[in-house]
Amino acid sequence: MDRNNLAFDPDAIMDQLADSDLGEDFDDDNDWHPPGQLTNSSSDNEDKQEARNSTVASPSSSNKWIRRRFVGKPMPTLISEPTEEVLTPSEYFDRVNLHIVDKGSVSPEIQTQNKLWLVQPLIDAVRGRCLQIPRDQSHFSIDEQMVPLLGKCPVRQLVKGKPRPVGLKNYVVTSSKGLVLDFELHQGDTTPLSDRSLGLGPAIVLRLINTLPRGSFVYFDRYFTTIPLLEKMLTLGIEGTGTIITNRFKGYQFPKDSSMNRGDYHEVVNNKKDICVIKWKDSKTVLTCSTAIGALPLHKVQRYDKVTKSYIEVTCPDMIKNYNEHMGGVDVSDQMMEVYRSWHKTRKWPIKLIMHLFDLAMVNSWYEYRQSCDRNKVKNSNIMDFLDFKICVSDFLLGGSTRKRTREEFEEMAKMPSTSH
Repeated sequence: MDRNNLAFDPDAIMDQLADSDLGEDFDDDNDWHPPGQLTNSSSDNEDKQEARNSTVASPSSSNKWIRRRFVGKPMPTLISEPTEEVLTPSEYFDRVNLHIVDKGSVSPEIQTQNKLWLVQPLIDAVRGRCLQIPRDQSHFSIDEQMVPLLGKCPVRQLVKGKPRPVGLKNYVVTSSKGLVLDFELHQGDTTPLSDRSLGLGPAIVLRLINTLPRGSFVYFDRYFTTIPLLEKMLTLGIEGTGTIITNRFKGYQFPKDSSMNRGDYHEVVNNKKDICVIKWKDSKTVLTCSTAIGALPLHKVQRYDKVTKSYIEVTCPDMIKNYNEHMGGVDVSDQMMEVYRSWHKTRKWPIKLIMHLFDLAMVNSWYEYRQSCDRNKVKNSNIMDFLDFKICVSDFLLGGSTRKRTREEFEEMAKMPSTSH
């Protein structure tokens, strides 16, 4: 693994650091029928040090420099020694004043057009590395990702149902395993979307599938799905599958929920037979549509029955099964970022976004590392888990006081030990 395998190049960003004070969304077609009816500096070290600090929890950030806990037990050398060697407490907390661009060099027009201009160089660097990842898989998922933020920001959002509902909204496309391939941060009306004729949700999907090869299978939830979107994706040679809101599909009257039993489904297709819509009842009914998958073959899935207080077998259409298998890529990435998230109490949104992008780059790098291990048939016992990988990367980048890190050393990352212990 060489330096380019990291999710972004830190030197390109650190060179720009500056000190400062501081449409239509529904289908109204009636031609739907059942299918049978149709025939380098301290600022450089701060993010690197955060990779190590995020791996061990402590009551406050200042505890990273305490050698002994209040119960008299020594702090693990995992945190205390490298932190003292690389950064003093004042240097570490100076990161709240970290800036990516010089405010005076950005014109008012750009500030108006791009609400995230304070962090745009870092966004471009991380996204640029994501775009270099090979699209060698066939299944992808698109979903929303939240950047936690309780402070003030012109594009802060509230998304109910998310583990962290308040913050910046990030639209992400990932592999079904969780590797981030592209993303677009929500900026309201200034979000760079080329085609808004079908509505915001479809516009996001069309923006994120630009870099996917023809023949890809893309999964998304009801926030994005419309019938016109699926028709547009067919013209681009990309298959789409997703849940859909009932009022966005008015081409056929499905049976009422009360008349359906658990495991029942009803399937319809359009006149061209290239889009299928299924209503299936589990504990509740769900409406899904796809350009590539239908109801058959049927599968048996285990579901818990509250009445009998036991697990029962429920009939499940093939479309539902495929959706459940491939839709969770963004959630997997979120879960990995949350395990050892870089955290600092601040209400400044640029700092929160910088830390989020740093975590995203670290998770992506770990996924690429594991893919490399799989290709080289490395034994599972010799593959680092995420904690081990994050500590190992921070060890290498920080270097400590015992040696001076040089540019040439990045080229020797292939010699990283199989474990950091």
